[in-house]
Amino acid sequence: MGFESGWATATGRRPDNQDRAAVADGWVMVSDGAGGLRGGAQAAALTVAAVVARLGASADRMDDRVGREAVQDANAAVRS
Repeated sequence: MGFESGWATATGRRPDNQDRAAVADGWVMVSDGAGGLRGGAQAAALTVAAVVARLGASADRMDDRVGREAVQDANAAVRS
């Protein structure tokens, strides 16, 4: 069984769009921007990059531990 995915987003009333996403076989990652706050686009991009790196290194194994580690990696990337 497979799935098809895609994503769309709109800037709305803000001058830029801070939303970021990534899709791979078996998972979809969405990072909603920070409401137009300074650095929000960078935070969203760092979040997606960290999660994609962790999930990509998981050797096609997705479980609760890998998900938690991906979130921890994203948090550390943004905080640094």
